[in-house]
Amino acid sequence: MKKFFINLLSLILILSACEKEPSISDPTFMWGKQEYIVTNEPVSKSDLEKEIGKISNEVKSHLKSDGDAIKLSKSTRLFKIKEQEINKDGIEGVIAVEREGQYTVARKIVKNR
Repeated sequence: MKKFFINLLSLILILSACEKEPSISDPTFMWGKQEYIVTNEPVSKSDLEKEIGKISNEVKSHLKSDGDAIKLSKSTRLFKIKEQEINKDGIEGVIAVEREGQYTVARKIVKNR
């Protein structure tokens, strides 16, 4: 009987872990039809090439269109980093994000399909 309950508990834990999509706690946004995650990796102002846009909509979940962001304020500025690609299919892309006067790197989220 004890073995039955241990097996049942194990099965429940496995099924509940497989059911949910992993969540991301760091700020994310959509740009160029790609999702990006904001890292703590600093970038200096002298490495910024130009402003490419701003966050236009703060959402709670499910990024749907360019400018949507989770955990980033509306009007957060986005920058192209010198000598870095913003968006390449299948290859990492980076964008700089200005938050509280500091610049950090946002990296493209590559999803397994």
